[in-house]
Amino acid sequence: MSGSTTPREIPPKRQRMLDMIIALGGLKEEQAIPPGKVHEAIADLKGELTPLIEDILAFPELYFSEFLTATQTADLSSEVKDTNILKEAIANLDKAVSTHSSDTMTKFLTILRESLESLGSSDTERENFEKTIDSIAAILPSDPEASLFSLQQNFGITTRYGQPPCHIECPAGVRTQGFVNLIRDGQFEEALQLMRETYPFAGTLGRVCNAPCEVKCQRGLLDQPVSIRNLHRFLADNERSSGKIPSLSPRIDKEQRVAVIGAGPAGIGCAYDLARMGYPVTIFEAKPDNGGLLRYGIPSYRLPRDVLAEEISYVKKLGVEIVNGKRITKPSELLSQGFSAVFIGTGASSSRKLRVEGEDAKGVYHALELLNDFNMGKKFSLGKRVAVIGGGNAAIDSARVSLRLGASEVFIVYRRSREEMPAIPSEIEDAEHEGIEIKILSSPVKIIEASGKAKALQCIKMELGAPDSSGRRRPVPVPDSEFDIEVDSIIVAIGQGIDEAEYFPDIEYTEWGLIQTDPVSTQTSVEGVFAGGDAVSGPATVVWAVGAGKNAAHAIDLYLKGEEVPKVKSSSPIVASVDADKAQAKEDKRAAMPALDPEERKKSFDEVELGFDRPMAVTEAGRCINCSISNMEITVYGGRLNPETSRVMMKKFLQDEAERGLILALVRTLGPVTSKDLTEKTRIPQDKVFLHLVQMKRNEELVTRGEEHGYILYDVLRTASEAETTIKTISIIALQIANARNELEEILQDLKAESIGRLATALETFSRSRDKLSTVTVNSAPIASSVLKKVEEKIQTAVLLAYRTRAKLPSTRPKVKITDLTDVDVPSVLEEYKSQMGYAPLLGFGTIEWEHSKCLGCKSCEISCPEDAIKLTPVLRIPEIFEFSDESLTELPVNRSLFYKTVLSLATLKPTDNILLEKESPGFGSVEVDLWLCVACRTCVRRCPGPAEGALDLELKWSLPEVIKQISSQT
Repeated sequence: MSGSTTPREIPPKRQRMLDMIIALGGLKEEQAIPPGKVHEAIADLKGELTPLIEDILAFPELYFSEFLTATQTADLSSEVKDTNILKEAIANLDKAVSTHSSDTMTKFLTILRESLESLGSSDTERENFEKTIDSIAAILPSDPEASLFSLQQNFGITTRYGQPPCHIECPAGVRTQGFVNLIRDGQFEEALQLMRETYPFAGTLGRVCNAPCEVKCQRGLLDQPVSIRNLHRFLADNERSSGKIPSLSPRIDKEQRVAVIGAGPAGIGCAYDLARMGYPVTIFEAKPDNGGLLRYGIPSYRLPRDVLAEEISYVKKLGVEIVNGKRITKPSELLSQGFSAVFIGTGASSSRKLRVEGEDAKGVYHALELLNDFNMGKKFSLGKRVAVIGGGNAAIDSARVSLRLGASEVFIVYRRSREEMPAIPSEIEDAEHEGIEIKILSSPVKIIEASGKAKALQCIKMELGAPDSSGRRRPVPVPDSEFDIEVDSIIVAIGQGIDEAEYFPDIEYTEWGLIQTDPVSTQTSVEGVFAGGDAVSGPATVVWAVGAGKNAAHAIDLYLKGEEVPKVKSSSPIVASVDADKAQAKEDKRAAMPALDPEERKKSFDEVELGFDRPMAVTEAGRCINCSISNMEITVYGGRLNPETSRVMMKKFLQDEAERGLILALVRTLGPVTSKDLTEKTRIPQDKVFLHLVQMKRNEELVTRGEEHGYILYDVLRTASEAETTIKTISIIALQIANARNELEEILQDLKAESIGRLATALETFSRSRDKLSTVTVNSAPIASSVLKKVEEKIQTAVLLAYRTRAKLPSTRPKVKITDLTDVDVPSVLEEYKSQMGYAPLLGFGTIEWEHSKCLGCKSCEISCPEDAIKLTPVLRIPEIFEFSDESLTELPVNRSLFYKTVLSLATLKPTDNILLEKESPGFGSVEVDLWLCVACRTCVRRCPGPAEGALDLELKWSLPEVIKQISSQT
């Protein structure tokens, strides 16, 4: 075993610590400040620190103000269920506001006190809990899925059975984890076929989807989400490049005809599903080409025309007829023309007006109309300076098209912050890479014209005020902050809707100008006429429109069968998840999409993103941590798992998950309990309860207490929720900052040489607090990122100034000189140095020897390491125990075969005579040590409970002069 030696970029905080080591250990004698110059040096230090300190002292209140607003909007305190966390947070905040007054923290303290009062447990709550548990236990043997769903809904039990979050978040219902697993295994055709069971748009949505699945991807909790959208695209690109286009023949076996109005994403999505169900479908499209906004609203550098055309052609091969140039004015008339049902998917293709003075001037365009005309071949001359108003995809598309039409300067004006721009983030980044300037927190006031032509756009600066109905902070104008942008053209891209001239006279509309439908059946005011997509919901995303079309297809199918269309949505599915730290995955950033050079892009409308090749796609798919075992598309020796075997496996897995979930719900609520109590309350046989408890303890879901007294109680590690962690963290930081603030103000009143150490310590508190605050989230969203970013460099500068000055002063200069340390090992000088440099030996001082056969996989070394330098990966991956037959086990090395046989026997509850002998066993874990972080403290060696002297040993590697020499050479 060897430590990790992969080169890495040095984070800013670590770089600052490296600077301190060099300053403390590597200064030459002549760099010391002469005694007569000490007073002057202190005065210079204070002069340099004063402007920095003002901003450093101001940032906590700015941060806490935004934090308070976010928590009130999210009602964060109501999510805290652990009274101990609330009591601790209240105590910390009480001390913090007593130490240093803070209006925002005082308000937050009041909120927490009210929450604590409302959490008092009552007899009624206990009775309700017992009734719920009893009802779950009663149905568990016959319906474990319903039990597991109830456990998840009532008690937040997590499970790897059910639907992965990525699938649930996809409006079209793509089986994301399934096709990603198949790509990982190199089964590209099967992966594309699995996707086409949902929709035909692998290449289209693989380019323009906003990828809501990636937002919920659990891999993102570890490092970055899997690049799911780009893997969609890869499958379509791979098929095109291979030339293996599947031959299709219609399978129309029903007589009832269905008409679809509009060949956009909603219409195509509806027609696709109906055709696959066997219905003859005719789409009526008013325009000469198909695709709706996909064809007429998205530029070809994002979505090439041939990609869209081929995927619509695939739909035609299923038997769907498309009639172009045919505008339907009354949908209900189609019902008398031989159609049994009609679907309206005409979208919302009219731009909203800005409604400011000068909007009718020459040179003012509206995004959807401009993009439509441009994509139909109309020529435009927008001039050299173009301003685009808005922050959505249409705004970004309009800005990037303007560049390609010859504009030299393009500005996007958006009234909210950059984080709130609704456009796809990668598209925003591409626009910036191409030189487009985004003016955030700016709102148009009027368009200045000369001789009837737009000459300039007058804007006013905005600031974020109180949250609006959407939960976002409302932009508020800053008085007297108007400014002008000189322009040749202006493009308005602030939203879209339906033009009243396009209303269907026989269909009812809402007060918002959208088609009125039943929210579940999707039926309009006319029986037999259904609708979906932007025409019903208002402007949404492409994948949302496809999903709306699919939902309508399902409703139409029920309607034509004479079955009642449900009026209430079916219950939500079980959501599968896996803890990122238990996912047996190493940090590995997602693959970057290859793209044209930004300067080359502006010269043509060639596609910007170039797509993944096969190795990139396989590697990226391999990053999936498989939240759902029941959606894994498990393969054994290159082939799909036998369906019957898979069904039996999942049936047992579901039963076990429901039983373990019931046990966990009881332990969480009741606290420490015996296995006998759990057996009585769950009605699960005692031997199964015991086996579940053993496994849950090994998986670190449960802990045991009372062994020293001769009995065993089972309990949970009280893991805090996101809300609880956030509140606990904020309260601790608030107290630390309050103390550090008082210390800093006191020191700066009369700064002396002997107080510079205290000064550095206080500044380090602000630095660590800032770093920690950057990880705090409310509803998974970071808070006040701009505030933290602005103060980061100022804190770093202040800390370094303090440490470097201290290292040069005669009274605080290190006593041990670099020349004295030739034969001195690290431990002998560490004590003096850690008081001066914050215990920061960073290069790695040790080499680790690890004997794998003694490793128990207990993670004691990883948990106890104070520097997070050790990672232990269990040898056994969850699916593996199902992937080996008795015959295949004989092909494995003897030790590993014995290991798997033992695990299999335990998993299937069949006792075996096989015993893992110490010298024969392969070990239960694989250890990796990061020598960049190791400080040779030997904690891991002392804590290892392995046989004999343990599995780990450590040998010192560096002496301090070598450390300084190595650091100096690297920096």
